[in-house]
Amino acid sequence: MCLTISPNGRYLACGSKEVICVWKLP
Repeated sequence: MCLTISPNGRYLACGSKEVICVWKLP
């Protein structure tokens, strides 16, 4: 399980077979 912050200010959480993109909370 990896957690990365994209330049767009989103958190990219890569699970087993899914990628979840959510807006970064202030």
